[in-house]
Amino acid sequence: MHLPDLNVTNSMEAPWFCVVHFRYHHKLKECIKAIPGSKYLPESKGWRVPVEMLHDVLLAARRCGLTV
Repeated sequence: MHLPDLNVTNSMEAPWFCVVHFRYHHKLKECIKAIPGSKYLPESKGWRVPVEMLHDVLLAARRCGLTV
């Protein structure tokens, strides 16, 4: 079974955010960093992204060739 390169979970702190984890990919990191409201979470090594911006994250991941 192939695991996805991008993992999205609900934020425990706020339901209007999701948390995105992925193996380091510079281009994807820069795309997510540019999304309004995104924030890197060093303790979990993931990105908190507003739920309404999740579609942008998924499009960026696919453009980078990642499995979602």
